[in-house]
Formats: sequence, C-alpha cells, structure tokens
Amino acid sequence: MVAFATAATAAAQTPAPPRIEAVALGDGERVAIDGRLDEAVWATAPVATGFVQTEPTPGAPASERTEAQVAYGRSALYVAMRCYVRDPATLVRRLTRRDVIPASDRVVVEVGSPADGRTGYSFGVTLAGSQHDVLLYDDVREDASWDVVWESAVARFEDDEGVGYAVEFRIPFSQIRYDPAGERPWSIEFQRDIAATGERVYWSPVRPDREGYVSQFGTLDGLVGLRAPRRVEVVPYAATRLTNADGDAADPFYNANDVAPTVGLDARIGLTSGLTLTATVNPDFGQVEADPAVVNLSQFEVQFEERRPFFVEGTDAFAFGATRGPSAADRPTLFYSRRIGGTPSNFQALYADTSYVWLDSPEQSTIAAAAKVSGQVAGWTVGLLDAATTSEEARFVTLSGDRRSLPVAPFVNYLVGRARRSWRGGRTVAGGFVSSVVRDTRDGAFAALLPRTATVVGVDGEVATGDRTWTLGMVAVGSQVSGEPGVVETLQTAPQRYYQRSDAGYLAVDTLATTLRGYRAELGLSRTGGRAWRGGLTLGATSPGFETNDLGFQQRADLLSANWRVDRLFQRPSQTWLNYARVTLSGAQEFNYGGDNIGTSVATEAFLRFSDLWVTQVIALVRPTYVNDRLTRGGPLALRPADGNLTVYASTNRAKPWSASISLAARGEFAHDHQAVGREWTTRIRPSIYAQASDALTLSFEPVWTRAYNTDQYFGVRPAPGRALNGRRYLFADTRIASVGVGVRADWAFSPRLTFQAVVTPQVDAVQFGGFRELATARTYDFVRYGTTRGSSAPVDVGSDGSDLPPADPTQPDRYRIDPGDGGATFTIPNRDYTRLSLRGNAVLRWEYRPGSTVFVVWQQVRDENTDFRGMDVFGSVPDAFTAAVQNVFLLKATYWFGL
Repeated sequence: MVAFATAATAAAQTPAPPRIEAVALGDGERVAIDGRLDEAVWATAPVATGFVQTEPTPGAPASERTEAQVAYGRSALYVAMRCYVRDPATLVRRLTRRDVIPASDRVVVEVGSPADGRTGYSFGVTLAGSQHDVLLYDDVREDASWDVVWESAVARFEDDEGVGYAVEFRIPFSQIRYDPAGERPWSIEFQRDIAATGERVYWSPVRPDREGYVSQFGTLDGLVGLRAPRRVEVVPYAATRLTNADGDAADPFYNANDVAPTVGLDARIGLTSGLTLTATVNPDFGQVEADPAVVNLSQFEVQFEERRPFFVEGTDAFAFGATRGPSAADRPTLFYSRRIGGTPSNFQALYADTSYVWLDSPEQSTIAAAAKVSGQVAGWTVGLLDAATTSEEARFVTLSGDRRSLPVAPFVNYLVGRARRSWRGGRTVAGGFVSSVVRDTRDGAFAALLPRTATVVGVDGEVATGDRTWTLGMVAVGSQVSGEPGVVETLQTAPQRYYQRSDAGYLAVDTLATTLRGYRAELGLSRTGGRAWRGGLTLGATSPGFETNDLGFQQRADLLSANWRVDRLFQRPSQTWLNYARVTLSGAQEFNYGGDNIGTSVATEAFLRFSDLWVTQVIALVRPTYVNDRLTRGGPLALRPADGNLTVYASTNRAKPWSASISLAARGEFAHDHQAVGREWTTRIRPSIYAQASDALTLSFEPVWTRAYNTDQYFGVRPAPGRALNGRRYLFADTRIASVGVGVRADWAFSPRLTFQAVVTPQVDAVQFGGFRELATARTYDFVRYGTTRGSSAPVDVGSDGSDLPPADPTQPDRYRIDPGDGGATFTIPNRDYTRLSLRGNAVLRWEYRPGSTVFVVWQQVRDENTDFRGMDVFGSVPDAFTAAVQNVFLLKATYWFGL
C-alpha cells in the first residue's frame, strides 16, 4: 500500500493536460476537405502548439513547428493540421494501401471517447494521403482491423511563415461512440511523425514514464448541442469465385473449374448513440489468405491467424483473459473465432464402417448468419456476438457405385459476450465474460464424437495507482463441457490433460462422466510507469479439467505458473549515437498439480535503438533440466535435458530507400550423459531486404532457412507384457529437419484508393527419422536404442503379399523391422521420411471507387504436395514447389456502402 500511496502523491504533481476548444460552424458554413485551409473557421479557431517529443528525446521540443485546430458541425468533427518544415527535401512521402503505416511523414488525430477515458479513435494520414484508422481500447491496446468511413486531404503550402504540408480531416460523429448527455469531457491528441529525424511528437505530452496512452490525451472543450447521430451503414456485395484445381478425372465430384457466384450483406446499425449492431447475411470469406505451411510433429494443433473481416473487426469488445503482467505460460485464448465455421468432422472418424470409392467433404461449415452488438451503454463497454453454422453433408460413392451422403457437421450456435466498466478515470476496471457453444447432436454419430454444450464464464478486474505507475489485475474463469461419456473420456485423455498417466495419482479417468469442469485464475502486478524501472509478476493456475477449445484455443491444462520480468530503461542515453536502450531480465517457473517441476527458465534481453534509427536486439534464455509430463503422450513422466537459446536481431533505418534486417537464432542442449541419445540443436537464419523502388512501390525479399536435430520425436506405443514400462514400449526417434522458405512481396499504390499487392512464398521442408529407441526408465531421459544398445533395426520393403523383402534402397525402405532384444515380439515401424513442397501466392487489386465502396480482384494460388524424401538439400527443391499440385482461386467482388 505504500507504493500505491506514493504513486497517488506523485499523480497530484502531474501537470494538467493541455486544452483546446472546438469552434462550431455557423449555419450554412461548410468545410471543403481539400487540405487548403482557406475556410473562415481556420482563421479564427484556437491553435494547438507546443508539440514535444516522445521519441527519441522524451519531453524535448519538436524540431519542426506543428499547429492543429478543431471545428465541428452537426454531423462531423473537423481538424486542420499545419506541419512546417525547414527543408522540404527532407520530407519522406510514402504511398501505401489503406491501413499500412510506412516509415513516412504523417499526422494522426486521436479522439478519446467521453464514455470511459480508456477508449479512443485514431485517424492517420501520410504525406502521400494514405489513410489508416485504429481503435484504441483498455488505454494501451490497439485494434488495427477497425475500419470506418471518413475523409482527409493533404496539400503542400508556402506562406509568409514557412513551407510544409497541411492536412484536413472530416470525422463523422457516427463513427464515434458517445453519450450526448454525458458529463465526462471529450479528449483529443495530435501526433506528427517526422521521418527524417525519427521524431514522434505530440501536442499533449505522452510521457514514457507513465502508464496509459488514451489517458494522456489533452482535453477537448466546446462540443455542445450534439445530437445522437444516425448510424446506419449497409454494405451489400456481389462476388464470383472460380476454383481451378488438380484432381482425378475419374472422380465424379471433381470439377476442374468450379464457379460459385454469391451475394450477401453486411450492416452496421446504431441501436443507441453508443451501441452498434453489426450483422452479416451469407458472409463472404473469399478473400481469406491461405494459412502458412508449417511442419507440425507435435500432438497439439497450430493456432492460425483470423483474417475474416467480420470476426477481425471489433475484437476489442471481446478481449478477455489476460492481465497486464508478463505473459503467462500457456495462457489459453478464450475466444478464438476461427472455431466458427471450421472444418467439419473427419468422415472416417464419424463413419469408420462405411466404405467408399470417392468422397467429397466440405472444407468448412457454412455460416448462415452472424451478428454482434458492441459499444457503450450506461457506463459499460459491452460486446455480444452470436453466429450459427448449418449442418453439412459429405457426398460419397460406395463400392457398388451408389451415390450417398451422410452428415459431417451438425447445426451449431456460438455465443460470446463481454462487459466491462471503469471508474476513477479508467484506473479501476471490472468486467465479465461468457461464451457458449450448443450443438445439435441428436444424430448418433455426432453424439459419440462431439460435446453437446460448452460454456465458459469469467470475471476480471484491474486497479491502477493515481499516476498509473502500478497496476494490479485479476482474472477468474470457469468452464464446463457436457456430452456423452465417450466424448468426455476423450477430453480427459486429450493432450491438454492426459488423465490416464499412470504416475499421476491426482488424476483419474472417469469413463462414466458426462461433464468436464475446470477453472483458470490469473493475478498480475505490473509496473508500467516510471522512467527507469519497469516490470511485473504474473501468477497463473489452470486446473486439469479446464477446457476452452470449443470456442477458444488451449494447448494445456494442469498448470501452475509464475512469470516475472524486470526492465531497466535508458531514455536518450547518448546525445550522439544512442537514442534508447532497454535491458530486461525475466523468468518463469511452472508446475503441474502433482507438484512436478515442468519448466524453469531465465532470460535476458538487450534492445538498442541508435541515433541513425538502426535497431539491435539480443535475447539469451537458459532452461535447466525439468520434468516433461507430455513427452510420452499419456505415459510415464520423463526428463528434458537443460538447453539454451540465443537470438540476435538487427535492422537498418526503414525510412531509407533501401533497408535490411537479419535474425539469427540458435538453440542447443548442454552436455549431458543421458543414455543412447544425442544433444538437440536448432539454427535459423532470416535475412530481409526492403526496397522503396519509388514512393509508391515497395519490394521485399524475406528468406528463412532452418536446420534442426531433435531427439524426442514420439513414435507411438507397443505392448510388451511383463517388460519395459508398465508393459508398454514408448517409442521415439531422432528427427532431422531442413526447411527453406522465400517470401517475395510487392506493394504498389497507384493512388491512396487504388492499390496492388502480390505475395509469393515457396517453401520446402525435409523431415527424416532415425535412431529408433524406447524410453528405458520413467523420470529419466535414458533410452534403449535398437541396434546399438540392444536388439536390432533392419530396413525392409513390403512385398505384394505383405511380407518383408530386402530394401531396394536401404536409405529409404518402406519400413523398419524392430527386434527389441529382450525376448519380446518383433514389430515394424513405418518409414515416415518425407519432403513437403508448398507455395502460397496472393495477388490483390483493391479499388475504393467511393468512400466505403470497393472492388476486389483476387488471384490466390496454393500448392501442396508431400513427396518421397529427397535428402536434406532443400535449396535444390525450391523450383519444384512451383510444379506441385495446385489450386487456383480467382475472385471478383464488389461492395457498395450506403450511409443512411
């Protein structure tokens, strides 16, 4: 409490934020958005001056003069900014597509909502006229997916006072959530980026020694007589999608050129001055980029980024589950929108007894409709989303030639809600969260495979000191999943929890249970203010039964964790060569609920930003030996040897016509004497080159090369009555991985509203397995290696009758015949070596022919093919990625924005 009291005293000494008054336009008075600032209102409106730096020298006066003014009419806020420059030749003018923020001269206007003191709306314009808008929430967080319709214009000027450029903004009140009768004052911030010097300057000083961002805005006076704006936006669309893909001509479901025209509608309707209903009917997800190619040899799924516009926009309304402290270990994502409309169930898993010749199963479930309500009401910030996906069927041809269909996805309703309220100017916050998934599992196949219902309910809170230097936050969440006993048993034995572990006396599989319940709690203390020292501590607890994967993303439960971090900041440590430096020491400690130490780590980091705007970062991490309760995938505990990571990153000044960066990463195990196993290592090199071929054309070349040797690749379990571990052999193999990917990108902006983007990323992954062995003893990393420690491992091919034959190529046999050498039965292990060829390509032409109305022309190419192992020389196989099995998608889409 002493720290909180001291901080409160310091807050009383904090200078009051600056104020500016907005001038009302007279009847019939208009502002033409052309950047010329020749209207009468700009000759009389008060002027905001005195901009100061946040970067590179906090608190220092800006090197260039900047002025800002504010006016307003019945339906919009108007802002004018004049940016003077002593030498016009130093201006950097970069033209990009919307919402891409280049290293360019630019200005930003940010309006703070009068509702909670923590929400803001950011509108930025580059010197070339490119727009970007960002929703600010929770005082420091950003949602760059937020897109609204507003106007801006840039024009150069030269007058008696100097030369520079001017920017005019028209920001409709309909895009800002506020209560016309509210008593809280509005806030505003003006920002300017000066690319030549790397300066970021603000009108209301943004002090890096203070927590918060929106809360540091200045005050906007004079907004009186505002009415609740009409907010109705309707965006119908029409699209045609052509899919051309390789296939088998004998497949009756194959169509070399599949054309799919569609129409739909998106709408935003203002229910009140602060609440907005966003609805979509037959949403179009045709512009979604293909997910990147990854090598995943673990038992966990990969979390991919959400790119669908309806779900990407407004994510701030549903943010929940994290405190401001250091990132907690294996923190689950409570709302992962890609679960909605995901891939239907595997046909073979549903109908194991059904034989077929040809199968046509849908790639994703159809979203019939979705709607969300978000905004502010009665002091609360709320979000409510509901989406329904239809049942789906797979078509197939039986062995007798009959065409049939069977359901592979049931009707599902998804619901997620979030509410939070703030007090003390946003320094105290409390809120809640709920999510629900309800499936129609009356079909017996679904009842045996999928949960019937899944519910998550939680609360959170946060309190900060008066100057926001210290913040204490908490999260408490409970989950319940219900279904048939077999479904719940599957959840109990899933990789997230492994209730079947023989040495976990605190866990037990209940084969009759129809419900799985659990909780997660998190407590975070952070010092996010202060000029020199920052840091925090996060404590987390996830019970074994906690489960969120029906509408969230979770890789493990059964976890107790502590994460800590200490930062030492150096603001402008040198006037000549170093702008900023940060040194960090951090660590983590993890246990399962049985008290096993399942992870310890200590890391240090140094970050340097030089006066020429080059950046260097070095991170080193060490993990001592720890217990691994997931290595045997439900079997006994094992150890993992101590290891360390080193990452070095450097980049040049991105404001220059040519820039580059490089990232070097290495991981390796320390020397150990574990039996029959080598030491793991990984190396990764990622150089990047960026070329500003012109103000409008940006080119980038980003290759990445990875080599790895792993010793813990799980290869299954074999029964061994009376031998090995509990009558089972837990098999493992060495894994050698070589991977190369090349990312080539071009962004060409013909104008702020007409842009072209092309990306192509060929990738080759080679994976080779060997050194087959079994775990020798529980709670160790000792192995019995076949053919070396004991027994034998012989490469063989498979004859037409299933018998073993001498291999045609001993380095690439069909399988390996294993004699364990302890009197147990022989068995075989398949040869899983492979080379994967993949390519992801996108070309998008985007034309915003009127504000909010857009035409898209899209070409997407995806190539994926797993081939026989070609060796570890992956560079030589890169050209083959361009000839792998292909799918081309061509899309033409047009939208039209109606603002009513």
